Amino acid sequence: MRRLALLVILALAACGDGGGGDRLDHPVKGSVLGDGRIADLTSPPDGAPPPTSIVHVTARVVAIDAYDETGQGQQGALYVADVAAEPGPYQAVQLFKPAFSPPSFRPIVDDVVDVSGLFEEFQIPNLSFLDPTWKTPQISGSTLSLRIDAAGKQPPAKLPLEDLFTYGAGKKWISQLVTVEDVLLTAAPKGSSGRLAAPFAWPRDGVPPVEEGVKAVDPPAISNELFDISKLGLTANQRLKRVTGIVTMFSGLHIAPRDASDVEP
Repeated sequence: MRRLALLVILALAACGDGGGGDRLDHPVKGSVLGDGRIADLTSPPDGAPPPTSIVHVTARVVAIDAYDETGQGQQGALYVADVAAEPGPYQAVQLFKPAFSPPSFRPIVDDVVDVSGLFEEFQIPNLSFLDPTWKTPQISGSTLSLRIDAAGKQPPAKLPLEDLFTYGAGKKWISQLVTVEDVLLTAAPKGSSGRLAAPFAWPRDGVPPVEEGVKAVDPPAISNELFDISKLGLTANQRLKRVTGIVTMFSGLHIAPRDASDVEP
């Protein structure tokens, strides 16, 4: 029955002008252990679902990692967000190397997809310099199927840059498509093993806050996790009008542009 419904949707999408698919006039509500949104996973009132729970959500694709910055297969993740006219915190999640149904299906940005998989708070293993409390929400072992193709662009959430200077404030933005405006780089992109990042300056007077009981994260930065930012010619003390991208987490919180158009000098 599910396969029949999917075929009907695909047939309807094929009838649109230029293959744009059905118009999405209202958010598509998904399900989490029955009914809910991504936000019900990442910020539930009664705590996260049990680790063995299979979850089901309907969401919009906001980014696809097709750039292998390290040359070691660091690609394949997808980022999806709750369908919302005004996106905000807690509404996005990473899909770790998902499978597709049917196997020939490959999503594009702005597709609305049904996702089934195992929700978990992922912690990078065997890196003792990281704080054990730093975790990234993700859905692993997931399977995607198409709900509506090319359903209109998802606007980025407007992010207060100061939120990314502590893990506690920044976690709610992880995996979300965000935009920050009028930001200053304190250094040119640098890194190792193919990874590059250029840190942002603290945007307020004084100094960044200190988070009690948690190791201080590195300053937030623009990173090359989804796109080769070396092509942008970024320099120290450069001010950027706008940076859009996906919030990611390693030793600090990053904004990863998807392509050159996500950065406005």
